[in-house]
Amino acid sequence: MSAGKAGRRKLADPIAKDHEFGFIPEDLRSQCHRLVVTYHEMHGYPCLPDMLWKAGLAGFIEQHASLKDALQKASTARSARRANEFFVIIAAEALALEVLARDYGSGSNALAAARTRARELLEGGTPAVRTWLIEHYLYPPRQDNPPVRATPSAIGQ
Repeated sequence: MSAGKAGRRKLADPIAKDHEFGFIPEDLRSQCHRLVVTYHEMHGYPCLPDMLWKAGLAGFIEQHASLKDALQKASTARSARRANEFFVIIAAEALALEVLARDYGSGSNALAAARTRARELLEGGTPAVRTWLIEHYLYPPRQDNPPVRATPSAIGQ
């Protein structure tokens, strides 16, 4: 092992082992994690903390010790890479809960208990009116390129 990697600690997922979120299927958790990582590799990570707050998740994060711990670690990390890893964990977990709660993809009846639990958790910790992460990650706002955009007057000429 190189000297640079000897002192580096492996990132431990503080949420996956949490009993409170243990009902989330591991395949859903990993798919959401990959989606969040892929999105931010393309669009950048600096917007991730802001997305969590705009989604109304501040109170939700505060209510759950594992999420609160991940946020604290992200906020005090010495490197941006390390901070991003913790923000991704928070976003992926919240996204997985939203997917369950909204029954995205029409999950089987085997997930009915998980869906009910996800709805309870989200309803208890998020504002009634908010932007859902699922809408942002699965249906991102279209970025129009002004020079390419056709105006109605230009089309008629």
